[in-house]
Amino acid sequence: GRKKVVIFSNLGCAVFGAISGLAPEIYFMLVMRFMVGFTVGGSGSAYTLFAEYAPQDIRGKLLVIEQGFWAVGAIFSVLLAWLCLVNFTWHWYMILSSIPLFIVSAFWKWVPESSRWLLACGRVDEAQQVLQYVSEVNGASLPIGQ
Repeated sequence: GRKKVVIFSNLGCAVFGAISGLAPEIYFMLVMRFMVGFTVGGSGSAYTLFAEYAPQDIRGKLLVIEQGFWAVGAIFSVLLAWLCLVNFTWHWYMILSSIPLFIVSAFWKWVPESSRWLLACGRVDEAQQVLQYVSEVNGASLPIGQ
């Protein structure tokens, strides 16, 4: 489901990004950066999963805010690169830029599976449990019916 894609994407970017910083030579680093690029492709699933559980009346605003974090991350990355390249080496930049992904990945247990995906797979009871869990966390009640 989408949860697995999001977790794989985050962990893949974190692990291959950190390994990039340990690269003994350029070709190994290029392969690791290719793997980062490959795994970052799954990050779009996080957007879809977030949209699925965002309240309908403010979903658009929340999705714009979520996408704004790409810009914040880009600015953070430039600042981190500047600090690392002036004071250390590019190896440290690669390793340190992976840390936020490891932190986000630590919260995988609280990421709900996509209820739409579960329904599409015929796993109705699991979808109902996920929706019940999300409603309890958000302090909301589920609509009547199935």
